[in-house]
Amino acid sequence: ANDSSTGEVLGCMIVTDFRNQFEAGATQNEKFLPLSSLTLDLCQQYFKGHPPLVGDAILVDMGAVSPAARGLGLYKQMRNKVHAHARQLGFKRVVGELSSAATQHHVLHQLHHKPIAEVKFADFEFNGTHPFRSITEPESIVLSLGDL
Repeated sequence: ANDSSTGEVLGCMIVTDFRNQFEAGATQNEKFLPLSSLTLDLCQQYFKGHPPLVGDAILVDMGAVSPAARGLGLYKQMRNKVHAHARQLGFKRVVGELSSAATQHHVLHQLHHKPIAEVKFADFEFNGTHPFRSITEPESIVLSLGDL
């Protein structure tokens, strides 16, 4: 999302086909391995009972709004555009990876998506360590599901 008068970037959203998220395999960069493992744990909770199909659901992997644009409804506008575009492409559902309290509130309470998986940061273990234990707000990352 750009400011039409200045061209300044005010927000961005990264969206992929949910199934393709795992087609390429795990990252090879060691510093991202704990994060990749956390994401895989979260998604495998959902995959156990709901094997994802290509073209069925989009994954909103990340959404961010610049401090200058916060409180203006930009995140909501970006989500609405992403949802409309995904519907045009034939997707039926949207999965969200919700790692901030604000996003969890918006998606779960305002968009009425359902939590389908959760990993508490303090409890998550990777190679005998707890790399996300210091994250206390929110206390967990949530995977959500909604219809488009």
